[in-house]
Amino acid sequence: MKNILKILVVGGVVYLAYRYLYPYLQQKIAVEDEFPDDGRTTFYGEDGVSYVRGFVLPNDINDFKINEPTLITKPDEFIFGENPRTAIEVKLDKEKNKIQHIASQNPKKIYIADYNEIKDKLVMLNNDIEK
Repeated sequence: MKNILKILVVGGVVYLAYRYLYPYLQQKIAVEDEFPDDGRTTFYGEDGVSYVRGFVLPNDINDFKINEPTLITKPDEFIFGENPRTAIEVKLDKEKNKIQHIASQNPKKIYIADYNEIKDKLVMLNNDIEK
């Protein structure tokens, strides 16, 4: 009887691993193989499935080449009234270390935030950093 119980427990563990863990690992490997090494980083959400690819924002706002970059919100981040994984156009105020976004919904809202507070919640669509 003990042997049958052991076989059922081991079989159940193997089934659960195959059913839930294996598809997750296969999907993650497929995503990593799908994209070439172009310098972008893949940022995954807490669910391990949702992701965005982009460039890490610089530590200093003055390192940007342009004043109006296109950024993407990371998975699980709600910023400027936008949903996660949304591309947004922003304006940079380098003198005040502020970042501004004008929402496209009606009525239009202007969001302004300190760059240092939100830089880890966004990624760049293009590599707009001075080297």
